[in-house]
Amino acid sequence: MATIMTHAIAGYTIARVCVRKPVPPFYWVLAVLAPALPDLDTLGHKYGIRYQDCFGHRGALHSLLVAAFCALVLIAVFKLFARPRGFSLLKDCFWGLFLGISSHGLLDALTNGGLGVAVFWPWSCQRYFFPVRPLEVSPLSVERFFQQGIFIMKNEFYYVWIPCLAVLFLLYALQRFSMRNRF
Repeated sequence: MATIMTHAIAGYTIARVCVRKPVPPFYWVLAVLAPALPDLDTLGHKYGIRYQDCFGHRGALHSLLVAAFCALVLIAVFKLFARPRGFSLLKDCFWGLFLGISSHGLLDALTNGGLGVAVFWPWSCQRYFFPVRPLEVSPLSVERFFQQGIFIMKNEFYYVWIPCLAVLFLLYALQRFSMRNRF
């Protein structure tokens, strides 16, 4: 698993790419927090759900179907509390949240540990990794994370944070350039 901070920066970056119109700040909070939702499956360990089970870690909650469901629920919450105007904006916001939540499983499939990710649950509990796995797996325990944290964060910084920051900078530059050319 990648760290929660890395999932957050990936989710925010994806949401920024999908949503170019002004939206209430509540959306950006959702965009940062939503990619962490799949890791709620770690709570299953306390109730006897084994890692390799369909509902174990990196199982059903890491699937594309669950990401779509969570995005729909979050869009309903966003619409209820933020009252955004226009279907087009809600559609863009949905895609930002869906792809942000989906990025969690995809980032986990780039790690060098675990059993893979059940991306296609409920149709299959088969777990997948990408052929290239450059990300160092982050341990589930806090103690082990503090032992390896600097190495893990450095690895994620190079492979996820720098590309995300480059995309965000490019979006900012494109927006500034297009605003300058309007006048």
